[in-house]
Amino acid sequence: DKAERCPWCGSADLVRKLRAGDVLQRKPGRFQLDQCRSCDHIFQNPRLNRLGISYYYRDYYDGLGQARTEFIFERSARVYRARAAKLARYAEPTTWLDVGAGYGHFCHYAARILPHTAFHGLDRSAGISIGESRGWVSKAYHESFLDFAKTHEESYCAVSMFHYLEHTSNPLEELDAAWRVLRNGGYVMIELPNPNSIFGRILGPFWHGWLIPQHLHMMPPENMARALEERNFEILTLELGAA
Repeated sequence: DKAERCPWCGSADLVRKLRAGDVLQRKPGRFQLDQCRSCDHIFQNPRLNRLGISYYYRDYYDGLGQARTEFIFERSARVYRARAAKLARYAEPTTWLDVGAGYGHFCHYAARILPHTAFHGLDRSAGISIGESRGWVSKAYHESFLDFAKTHEESYCAVSMFHYLEHTSNPLEELDAAWRVLRNGGYVMIELPNPNSIFGRILGPFWHGWLIPQHLHMMPPENMARALEERNFEILTLELGAA
């Protein structure tokens, strides 16, 4: 069903942002992104259900698309090491959970920067089990983060969500889950596509950051920072473009 209110702030002042199909896989369907004029949050409306999402994920990260996806991930080794180095400026966590870990590429390369950190990976795809068999994560969890958080309170020194939140049905609940699994004084790292990007404006529906229809929510940086502060996180650094 089409939502009448913004899932971020509850405002009913919505306007269509864009309408497009699956640019990357060319699977059928047209999808609309609406924008809230009160808080600028952008979201898929109406939203795919879980069966629909599974159809568009199929053969993108796993199956037929596995080789291509792994090729892209392998080329990002420098980025993964840089992410780990950013947090290493503040602490050397003993335990780190990467949410939406895929095959565990980040954990594999981050361990070279933080060799004394135990990296665990969580993902709903089968790739995380492959990552565990390769030794890229010391522990793999194949489940939803919301379910995981109910049984792993205060278990981690660090939690990362790299290009994960935009895929979730309720990003605010995911932030609550991150707070729940972190120990006192723990750290969270989040990386997201910026819907205010100049490339998004120039390229329109062909900007890879929209990733229609997989991305369900697009959060402006100011909204994300405010949501974190409301959950008693302290913002240590906010980077635009550099990521």
